[in-house]
Amino acid sequence: LDLLLTRLSSSVAVDILPGAGDPSNVFMPQQPFHNCLLPSANTYSSFRPTTNPYESRIFEDPLAKDEGVTIIGTSGQNVEDIQRCCEVEDPLDVMESLLQWRHLAPTAPDTLPCFPVKDEDPFIISLCPHIFFAGNQKAFGTRRIDGDKGQKSLLVAIPSFSRTRTAVEVDVRTLTATPIFFGTEAFHQD
Repeated sequence: LDLLLTRLSSSVAVDILPGAGDPSNVFMPQQPFHNCLLPSANTYSSFRPTTNPYESRIFEDPLAKDEGVTIIGTSGQNVEDIQRCCEVEDPLDVMESLLQWRHLAPTAPDTLPCFPVKDEDPFIISLCPHIFFAGNQKAFGTRRIDGDKGQKSLLVAIPSFSRTRTAVEVDVRTLTATPIFFGTEAFHQD
């Protein structure tokens, strides 16, 4: 993994967040991977271990008063926990509800472990993101939705890479997502 991330980081920016079963704390928000876990990748400034949940703004230009593109995502534990608590099967339905509720982890701390907080809930969604993703889903899926103030959001269910060998590429200008398949199965035709 370190070698793969090192090669990627040598040419593109890489943000990586921990998920269930990774060498990070179990409680949400999960802390970034420690530098000693991926020592070669950490030599690149383009490699950024991040928290789970994750939030970033790209293409932000304060001089032009351009807010850029807001990205919010998780490794999927919050979506899976909600599916365990109700009968919603489609992760995109869960994700759309999370945006409507403006909360990333409504089941925490009851069924989703989280750190206790005193003053501010770290799971509140204050701004409607342009891109909202959840990792470790069963299959790839996308949905475009409109916010209550006319915002456009792209929901992306990212499949578990270890099970599907699928990554997802998102065009932030058009808000479209495309699955990228790795492995020899993609080259075999029936």
